[in-house]
Amino acid sequence: MSKTRNTEIAASPPVSTVPTPAAPLTPEQQLAADITANFGSDIMGRIPGLMIFHPDKARFVRARKGFYRPGLVKSSNAAAESSGELQGVPALDAEKGKKRAQYIDSYSLLVDAMTMGLKNLVFTLDTLRWEAALQSLQALQIARSLVRDPNSTLANHLDSMEEEVKRKLKKAKQAPPATPTTPVPTPPQATAPNAAT
Repeated sequence: MSKTRNTEIAASPPVSTVPTPAAPLTPEQQLAADITANFGSDIMGRIPGLMIFHPDKARFVRARKGFYRPGLVKSSNAAAESSGELQGVPALDAEKGKKRAQYIDSYSLLVDAMTMGLKNLVFTLDTLRWEAALQSLQALQIARSLVRDPNSTLANHLDSMEEEVKRKLKKAKQAPPATPTTPVPTPPQATAPNAAT
C-alpha cells in the first residue's frame, strides 16, 4: 500500500520592507522635543567655561566644597589685590579670583531658577500621574459592574485592565522582602554588692 505525502507548502505572506510611518507627535510632545533639542544650545551653550560632568571629579569636588566661605573668598581676593606681599604669589591671582567669585554669584542665580523650575515640572508630572491613576482605577471599578450586562462591549477592555493590575501585583510579590534587623540584646548590668556595714 503506497503512502502519499502532501507536498504542498503553504506560502508565507511576503515580509514588508516598507517602514511603518511614525505616529504624528502631539502638540505637547512636539513642544517638549523642541525644548529638549534646543536646551543645550539656547541655555547651556551660552554659559562660558561650562565644565563637563565627570563622576570621579564630582565626588572629589563634592567632598571638599564645604570649605567654600563667601566672606573668606571676598577677603582673600581683596588682600591679594591690594597687598604687594601677595601679588607676587602665582597661586593668588587677584584678577582670576575676582572673576571666579563673579561667576559663582551670577550663575548661582541661574541654578536656583532652573532647580525651582525642575521641581515645578516634577511636581506637575507626579500630580498628573496620580490623577491618571485615580481615573484608571475608577474606570476599572465601573467596568467591572457594567460588564455584567450581556449587551456590554467592555469585556476586552476589562481584560486588558485586569491584566495590567495582575502584572503590577506580580511585580510587587517578586520584590525581595526587606531583611529584618535583629536587635542586639543588651547584656545585664552587674549589680555591685552591698557594702558591709
